[in-house]
Amino acid sequence: MGHIQAVIDEKPELRVVILFDEADNFLDADARDQFQVVEGLRTLMLDTERHFKVVFAGLHNVQRFQGIPNQPLAHFGSPLLVGPLEVTAAQQLVRQPLEILGYRFDDSGTILRILSYTNYHPGLIQLFCHELLKRLQRQQKTISPPYSVTQGDVEAVYLLPQVRDGIRDRFNWTLALDKRYQAIVWAMILEQFDTPGGDAHAYTPAHLLELARYWWPRGFDKVASDQLRSLLNEMEGLGVLVRDASGSYRLRSPNLVHLVGTKTDIEDRLLALSDKEPEEPFDADSHHALLDDKKWQYSPLTYAQERRLNAHKFGVGLIFASEATGSAHLKAAFGRFIPTDLSETKADYREIPSTKRGTELKQWLGQYLNTNRNNYERLILRCSLQGKPEEMLEAVQIAHQVCQRHERSRKRWGRIFFIFEPESTWNWLSLSQKQREAIEDKVDVVTFPRRWNLSGIRQRLRQQNKMDLDGVCRRVLEVTGGWPALLEKLFESCEADNDPRHAAETIEREMGDSNSKLSQDFKRSLGINNVNVAERILKSIKNLQEDGQEVPVDLITPEHIEGSPNLSQDQCNTAIEYLQRMGCIERQGSDLSVESTVLHLI
Repeated sequence: MGHIQAVIDEKPELRVVILFDEADNFLDADARDQFQVVEGLRTLMLDTERHFKVVFAGLHNVQRFQGIPNQPLAHFGSPLLVGPLEVTAAQQLVRQPLEILGYRFDDSGTILRILSYTNYHPGLIQLFCHELLKRLQRQQKTISPPYSVTQGDVEAVYLLPQVRDGIRDRFNWTLALDKRYQAIVWAMILEQFDTPGGDAHAYTPAHLLELARYWWPRGFDKVASDQLRSLLNEMEGLGVLVRDASGSYRLRSPNLVHLVGTKTDIEDRLLALSDKEPEEPFDADSHHALLDDKKWQYSPLTYAQERRLNAHKFGVGLIFASEATGSAHLKAAFGRFIPTDLSETKADYREIPSTKRGTELKQWLGQYLNTNRNNYERLILRCSLQGKPEEMLEAVQIAHQVCQRHERSRKRWGRIFFIFEPESTWNWLSLSQKQREAIEDKVDVVTFPRRWNLSGIRQRLRQQNKMDLDGVCRRVLEVTGGWPALLEKLFESCEADNDPRHAAETIEREMGDSNSKLSQDFKRSLGINNVNVAERILKSIKNLQEDGQEVPVDLITPEHIEGSPNLSQDQCNTAIEYLQRMGCIERQGSDLSVESTVLHLI
């Protein structure tokens, strides 16, 4: 890089552009080293005043990296997603080249038919129109233009084997990017075979997760609802799915259903997939951003969660957290969504006044966004939501409606984040399931900080110059359970020691003593002490688990819950969802288990 800098310094008029194609694996490897190479490229771009420029191209992993806020790749410029064209651009791609050659379409419906068959993909449009032109030239009867293009011509081209094969192949190549894409789409298509008018049917995220788990348990048993939404959004960006106003998803082009194969073909593919192990997760997705390099404080959100929350549009995110999962650091984590190279005059990050409710909140939000969206490029609002369930529901609905009225823009966007602490989480979940799911499907993101996994812990150890051998990482994970609160205690204890296992022994000893301050503080931070119903359900799952039984969710019924007063099934279901969002229980398929650290604690 020094040589490039020297040459550009010598020749200021010089421009250098380097294109990195198929960059997914390169970026994945560089992420493990804290983007050292990308940071060097970014520095060179800035030092040469962008006379040197880098462009990365690749598949969905490049898109995933770019969405992570305030890492070097985010400063390379606005990302371009090469997917389906917008309606006007797609119509122009069909119309203009043919009109230049003297052809005219009988009506606009003929063009829309082509776009329907090609799913608005530029490559497929070009393939289709190439075959259409060959047909038109063969049957051209008049000497002088304009020549007519009819729907009959379009239908005849669509029936050509090479056209149908081309459309099918490109669709299958897109699905092959991730086996989970295949499972979701094939399950949707299979269900549509037996549903009248099913090719236009829209599915809620919950229904799609149920379908995917049924056909490929290994691939989806550990996929939470917010992680599935992330996959669905990726598939929307790739042009496979579209999302409607209610938050449900359907196939973008119903015509694809008839091209993918017969019902038997789809069943065979799903059965073959059901025997396969899921692919290794995208490593960088489980890493956490360093918020303060002096205090070594980390974001409770993973890169994957930040990417979903950081979508460049106006929208609402719901975040459920406890002290144990790092709620104290959420304010700083959201601040990362303001690019460091964006001046204060172009960005605003503030808290919504807690006194604003109902009509007042609607007026405040509307006025704030209308006043500031042309002054700022980034608007971030946060609110620690409290109150009665109906009041919280109204606040989220108002925020969603206000954001819906602001158009998407590549240059300006605003995000409204509602933070739910344990008490407000319980109140929110006390809404009827229908009410709650309806609004959660509509908003952009519903998520909750998770415990750190092995990859995230290894990243943290490496970043703080601690031993990061596999056995060391596993020992840290075993003792802390990956809980952010316990990890902070461990790293505070081993500040001057590069071997964290010594601190891990101390944490393990204190957590084994139910009367120790650490044990008591951690139990309080989980958010279960003041929610009697959740605590009773947690102990019931623990008792069944310790008896050696599997604990399917259907087993958690009022008659199996000890204590008084008697619970309803709705209360049992609410408690299960609450404990999942607080990280106290895990769900694999239909089976529940208490997280290991919590299991020993209670």
